[in-house]
Amino acid sequence: LKKMIDFAFVTNSASAMIELCRQGGGIALLPTYHKEVFPDLMALDMSEVAPIQFWIAYTDQTRRTPLGNLMIEWIKSLFAKDASPWFTDDFLHPKELSELSATGQEPAAKNRAVG
Repeated sequence: LKKMIDFAFVTNSASAMIELCRQGGGIALLPTYHKEVFPDLMALDMSEVAPIQFWIAYTDQTRRTPLGNLMIEWIKSLFAKDASPWFTDDFLHPKELSELSATGQEPAAKNRAVG
């Protein structure tokens, strides 16, 4: 792959990477949800590249305060599977998400080897 690529754009911003792709800057590894937000981008027919886990860290003191507890629950709600089906334990290709959106179905559970 490195032999084929003579240009690299390095950023820690998904928005910048998505916009680069939308403007014809090449291909990129993007979050699965990109197809939902930017339907003009085409997902390549590839399998999962890198599983990513999200963690939320907070102190006991934060959890005990009403505002802190509200913030924690709000962040957790952003990753709820019913609201955001791309945040599942199993990889769903953007094409699968598009099909699910069209039919109104929920993602089917899949088995994934853990190593």
